[in-house]
Amino acid sequence: MEYFNINAYYLGVLLFVCLFISNIIYSLICLIWKIKIVEFGLFANAWFSLHKEKVMGTDFILGWLPFSSHIKPLGMIADEEEKAKINPADLPKAFFNKPKYLQKLFRFVPWVIYLSAAFIAILINSTTSLESEFASIGTYISDALKTMFSDNIQTRENFIESTKQITDAKNIVVFGFALLVIVMLLLTPITLIMNWFSDDGKKNKLQKALGFIITIGILWFIIWKIPKFVFSFFTFSQSIVYFSSFLIGMFSVGLVFFYTTLFVVKNISQNLNTGKVK
Repeated sequence: MEYFNINAYYLGVLLFVCLFISNIIYSLICLIWKIKIVEFGLFANAWFSLHKEKVMGTDFILGWLPFSSHIKPLGMIADEEEKAKINPADLPKAFFNKPKYLQKLFRFVPWVIYLSAAFIAILINSTTSLESEFASIGTYISDALKTMFSDNIQTRENFIESTKQITDAKNIVVFGFALLVIVMLLLTPITLIMNWFSDDGKKNKLQKALGFIITIGILWFIIWKIPKFVFSFFTFSQSIVYFSSFLIGMFSVGLVFFYTTLFVVKNISQNLNTGKVK
């Protein structure tokens, strides 16, 4: 019996590299435009975190669920309650005081990362022209959606056959990664959609209700429907092995990235403090 799958492990590594690159780009934008970073987090930290340390005024947080990464700029939520908590001396470094184009750029970072990653993966795996590869991927995703919502056995068998054909002579890890980041693009609008039913008094009841329904639908599709469809092609034991190997890949590279980042930032802080003393 197989207890570890190296391809699933590599897939987890590649996905978390994308998440970490997003954090780095966010941080660079904040450093260039002088926005204070309140939190720099790797992994989701629901209920508790594995490690938390403040360096140069920023909380570096290592969570325990390897599905996300984030940074929290000062004043990301521009409501009056949030503004009242900010030290007046830090107001020039608040996110809401920066130009509108910068705020829009900040929110588009995940789209750019995932689109670039998908493009590079398809380019690496290309055996024909790029136009044909993109058309092939588009057709494959369309077939996957049809199969996902169909109970027809023949449709399912046709999809399995098309999978064999499209992955022929391709690196299965890179192909899987291209599909995965395309799915990740579906996650990026959730925060925007959730604004429809936020506590903001400007939202009416219809907007809040519509936003709630759409968000539940997206979460159901991403968290339940897609995984159920993917794992239906494997046995229960295979699904456990693949998923656990995928998580190990994300978690292992995330640990390396977190402590490397913390080490680098601490050294920069120490050098800056040494320079001040001199």
